[in-house]
Amino acid sequence: MNNIQVQDPNLLSVEARFSRNAPSADRSRSASSKLRPPAARCPGFVSALTLRSARGSRLSLPSRSRSKPLGPGAMMKRRLLLVSNSTLHGGGYLDHCQQHIQHFFGKQVQRILFVPYALHDRDSYAKLVRDKFRSLGYEVDSIHEAADPLQAVRKAQGIFIGGGNTFRLLKTLYDHNLMSEIKRRVLVEGLPYMGSSAGTNVSTVSIHTTNDMPIVYPPTLAAIGLLPFNINPHYLDPDPNSKHMGETREQRIVQYHEEPDTPRVLGLREGSMLLVEGEKATLLGSTGARLFTRGQAPAEYTPGSDLSFLLTEQK
Repeated sequence: MNNIQVQDPNLLSVEARFSRNAPSADRSRSASSKLRPPAARCPGFVSALTLRSARGSRLSLPSRSRSKPLGPGAMMKRRLLLVSNSTLHGGGYLDHCQQHIQHFFGKQVQRILFVPYALHDRDSYAKLVRDKFRSLGYEVDSIHEAADPLQAVRKAQGIFIGGGNTFRLLKTLYDHNLMSEIKRRVLVEGLPYMGSSAGTNVSTVSIHTTNDMPIVYPPTLAAIGLLPFNINPHYLDPDPNSKHMGETREQRIVQYHEEPDTPRVLGLREGSMLLVEGEKATLLGSTGARLFTRGQAPAEYTPGSDLSFLLTEQK
């Protein structure tokens, strides 16, 4: 199915008319955009809708994350450490994965660019991360302190995007025009990328499978796109003894897969993480993961499992 621009006059949708006035994905919203209804402020919420033209042909709104092909071999430089959670019960901040962090960044990286956009108190968040990474032998530059965030990404030796609210994080990345540059540096230049929780979410196809509330509206739900599948951090297994009557995490992911053309979702339990090196993906940590594929029964994977097959484009 061919993508079209929202401005196509054949689209007979109020969402499309709202989207016609929406800002580009890598541009800050103007003050006047705050006066628009939610659909106008967040075209990503309707970007996955399938529409029909006046001629009856099936159309889809374009995803803002779809960039030009990077060329053969670009993914071979990809290095990712995607952690489900930053604090494991009974331990301190990043204690459960600190050995993996040191192995991942190695000795060739001396300074790490930290992205604290997922939390409101960025100064305190940056101090927490600085203290931890200094104990591991790394200096930290927080991007919120940089005069030019885009230039900070271009100069970074390694990048760590921390957890918090995924919607706030994604919106701020778009506001500062950082999405494309992070993707280019990671996939083309091999910039080591570490994410935790929300930082893991934004590395994937989209943030549709986050656990967070949409406290702000990013211009789209499309994420950086370092992987061809989605992740659900902090994945919780159904508790048969629970009296809670809301949906389980598994039920919510199944609901996501009721929609067409939805990618796989890897449920990372707390204590687990995914290491990606080029075209190889390995499940690490002390707990396993649960893989959801549309139209198939969930599959269970234990630490040490080779998950490289997830890096293909198959859904």
